[in-house]
Amino acid sequence: MTTDVRAAYRRCEEITWSQARNFSYGIRLLPPAKRHALAAVYAFARRIDDIGDGTLPAPEKLAALGGRRGPACPPSSPGVPTTATRC
Repeated sequence: MTTDVRAAYRRCEEITWSQARNFSYGIRLLPPAKRHALAAVYAFARRIDDIGDGTLPAPEKLAALGGRRGPACPPSSPGVPTTATRC
């Protein structure tokens, strides 16, 4: 795993631990590879949910969602594609 991927997973875990509340406790019990993968999926879903629930006008939401087709945590990191290929 490269340094960029490690940093991406760390960021995903930070998002999960700070945003998922009770859900994050179960994720912490998983083995490292599964914990990283699930944190990446959660962080991606969280970002999508935040965009959808936000106050932006619909065209701006669609543009923001279109930009989320790639990696999620942090933007331009390889976390989610790496997770997708491992699952």
